[in-house]
Amino acid sequence: MSLKPNIAMIDDEYDLLDTYKELLGSKYNVTEFYTADSYLSFIDKNKTNPFEVVITDYNLGAGQNGLDMLEQASRSSKNSAFILMSGYLDKESTLRAHNMGAHRILPKPIRIEALEHEIQNLIYEFQVEKIRKETKELTLKLKELCSIFDVFLEQHFSKTQIDEFFMRVLNPDSLDKSISFRNYVLNIEEKLYRNMKMDEILMRQINIKKKVVEN
Repeated sequence: MSLKPNIAMIDDEYDLLDTYKELLGSKYNVTEFYTADSYLSFIDKNKTNPFEVVITDYNLGAGQNGLDMLEQASRSSKNSAFILMSGYLDKESTLRAHNMGAHRILPKPIRIEALEHEIQNLIYEFQVEKIRKETKELTLKLKELCSIFDVFLEQHFSKTQIDEFFMRVLNPDSLDKSISFRNYVLNIEEKLYRNMKMDEILMRQINIKKKVVEN
């Protein structure tokens, strides 16, 4: 089973796609699509989206362009990062591209080293985002379970019994021997909440700086 990331490349220039596939093939599984319709049809037929990164040219021929493709693809390929390549885009088209779901807008032609750099960065960013999302979901589940467990203990044991069990089994090395099980759970919940909020703030600042650099 290959561990190489899967990327899709959409361009109506056959020779250029073959060149990209040859140059990127050692690090990525590259699937070529010569039209927007062929990519969209492929995604529609497959229930799971196999591509970490989708790279599309702006001009796709036959009256198609990468912006229209992005608008349709971003709705069904939420787990993919999109790169739009173009020889020229005005500010209006650039803004529309970002709104349509483009994570990067790169010049064409582009050095293969620069393209590899952007692909790898996007893969890392999406992996981090996936981990952050899963961590947030697990944290909320943990909070819910702790609340349920807390209610269960209160219904079946006295506060003294709960705290003694907590100090003896769950937190034997605690320096603060007066802490109760309830306070222990509340402290964990508070720390998890603070970490999630700080994570959101930091990611927001990173995205703001990224947009400033791009502009």
